[in-house]
Amino acid sequence: MRKGTLTAAWSICILASTGLAHAQSAQDKAGAEVLFEEGKDLMKQHKYGQACPKFLESNRLDTGLGTMLWLADCYDKNGQSASAWGEYKEAADIASRTHDAREKVARDRANRIEPTLSRLLIVVAPASMASGMVVKRDGVEVGQTLWGEAVPVDPGTHMVNVTAPKKRPWESSVLVVRGTKKLELQVPPLEDLPVPAAPNPPLPAYTPGDDSGPTPPVRRSGSNGTPQRIVGGVIAGLGLGAEGAGLGLYFYATNQINLSDATQPNGQHPKCTEGGFSTQGCTTAEAQERVHAQNATTGEIIAFVGGGVLVLTGIVLVVVAPSGSGGSARLAPWLGPTGTGMSFQGEW
Repeated sequence: MRKGTLTAAWSICILASTGLAHAQSAQDKAGAEVLFEEGKDLMKQHKYGQACPKFLESNRLDTGLGTMLWLADCYDKNGQSASAWGEYKEAADIASRTHDAREKVARDRANRIEPTLSRLLIVVAPASMASGMVVKRDGVEVGQTLWGEAVPVDPGTHMVNVTAPKKRPWESSVLVVRGTKKLELQVPPLEDLPVPAAPNPPLPAYTPGDDSGPTPPVRRSGSNGTPQRIVGGVIAGLGLGAEGAGLGLYFYATNQINLSDATQPNGQHPKCTEGGFSTQGCTTAEAQERVHAQNATTGEIIAFVGGGVLVLTGIVLVVVAPSGSGGSARLAPWLGPTGTGMSFQGEW
C-alpha cells in the first residue's frame, strides 16, 4: 500500500511539472509570434532599428530558422553587416544539420556580405600583458585567443576597456566606418596603481593608574621666543620698579633721621643718637621717627637687592630667548608667611 501510494504521488508531480513546462512553452511561443509579426510590420515601414530587437527577442523566446533569417535580413538592411553575416552563418549551419533547403539562401547571403565586412584587430603586445588582464569590447569580454585576430564588427563607434589587478584601467573608443577593411588598436602597458600607505599600528589600550601604559606625547606649538622675551621684559620692569621703591625708601629713612635730630635741643641729643637706630634716651616722638627710619631702611635694602635680582633675571631671559623653538611661560605673584615675591614658570 505504501509503495503504491508513493508511486501515485510521484506520478502526480511529474504530470504537474509537465503541464507547467508545456504552459510556459506555449506562452513563450505566443509572445514570440507577437514579436515576430510586429517585426515584420516594422520592416515594411523600413524601421529597421526598431524591427531588429523584435526579431531578436522573438528568437530568444522560440528559436526558429525562419526568425533567424528575418533577423539577419533586418541587420543587413540596418547597416549591421557583421551581425547579419554572423546570423546568416549560424542559420546556414542549423539548416545543414536538419537538411533544410534554406541552407543555400543563408550561405549565399553570408558569402555576399563577407567581402564588405569591417574588422577590428585588438593587439596586446607581450610588454603590455599583465596578470589577470581582461579585455572587453562594447562591454563583452574578448577572449585571449582573439587578441591579435581581425574580428568582424559593425560600422560605428566601439568602446574597448582593459583592466588588470593593481593596474589603472585603460579604455579607448574606435570609430569604424563602412568600407574600412581593418582597423588595429594597440593596448599600451597599464600603469601601476599607487601603493596605499600602511596604516599606523594602533596604540595599546591604556588604563589610568597603569604605569606600563603609553606615555601621551608632549605637544609643542611653534614659537619664535616671543613669550620668553615678553616675560623677561616684564621681570626686568618689575626689578626696575623695585629699585625705584628702594630709592624712595632711602630718602624716606634719611628724612626720618633728620626729623629725629631736629627735635633734639640744639639739633643734638647724645643719648638718643647713640647706637644708630637705638631709641634709648629718646623722647617718644624721636623714638617713633627712628623706628620709621629703621623700617624704611630695611625695606630699602630688600627693594634694592630684590630689584637687582629681577632686573638681572629679566635680562638673561631676553638674551637667551630662542629664535624658533616652541615654549610657554607664566609669571604670577605669591604671598607666604615670611614674605612676598613673584613665581615664574617656563618651558622652552
